[in-house]
Amino acid sequence: MYTPDEYADHIEKTFASDDCTVIDFYAIPDYAEFLGPCVDRKFSRYCKQEFTQHQFIFEKVEKSEHFPLGCKTSYRAYASDSVVEIKEEPNEFFPQVNMVAYQAKPIRTYPTASIDSDGTVLQPAGMYLSTELCVSIMRFFITFGFSLKLLFIIAGMTITCKAPFRSKDSIVPHEFTKGSRSMYDATTALFRSTFSANFPHVVQKWEEWEQKFVPKDDNAMNYIRE
Repeated sequence: MYTPDEYADHIEKTFASDDCTVIDFYAIPDYAEFLGPCVDRKFSRYCKQEFTQHQFIFEKVEKSEHFPLGCKTSYRAYASDSVVEIKEEPNEFFPQVNMVAYQAKPIRTYPTASIDSDGTVLQPAGMYLSTELCVSIMRFFITFGFSLKLLFIIAGMTITCKAPFRSKDSIVPHEFTKGSRSMYDATTALFRSTFSANFPHVVQKWEEWEQKFVPKDDNAMNYIRE
C-alpha cells in the first residue's frame, strides 16, 4: 500500500458483502479530560492495549442503592456490532506486511446483570461509576439546548454538535501528537523523491489527501476551526 487511503479500499473490497465502510477519525473529543473529574478514580485499565473499551454509555435511571446518582454506566469494546481488528503479527501470505485482519468476536455490552440461581437479580446490568454528574452535560441537554455550535471533524466531514463553548463546560479535541505535522512532511518528502518519476499517481494521491484532511500544525483546536 502506497497511499494513505489505499488500506481502506482493500478492507471495503474484502468485506463488500457486509456493506463495509471505512471511516477515518482525524480529530476526536478529549472525553478523558471532560469526564475525568466525574468518574471514580479507581476505575482503570479501560484504555490500555487489549483491554481498551471504545464506547461508554451513560444512561439516566431511577435512583437506587445500585445507582445512587441516577446514572448507570455501561461499556463496549466497540460502538459497532461487527468489527474488523487489524493486529501486528506475522503474515504467512504477506511476510513484508506483518499485519493480519480478524473479524472480532460478537460485541457485547458490559457489565451484565448478576442473577441468582432462583432468578433473583442480585446486581442489575451496568455499574455505578459516576462520583458526580458533569454539570456541562446537563447544561447541554437542559439549559443551553441549541445555543452555540461545537464542531468536530470526522473523516473529512463536519459534524455539528450544538453546545456551549466555554473552557470548563465544553468537550475540547484531544491534542495531536507533538511533532506530527513534521513527521507527515518527512513522510511525504520521501514519497515524492521515491515515486515522482515512475509513479506520479501515488504522489498525487498523497497531495490530494493532504489538501483534504491533513492539519496545518499540531494544534487540534485550530484544525476543527478550519
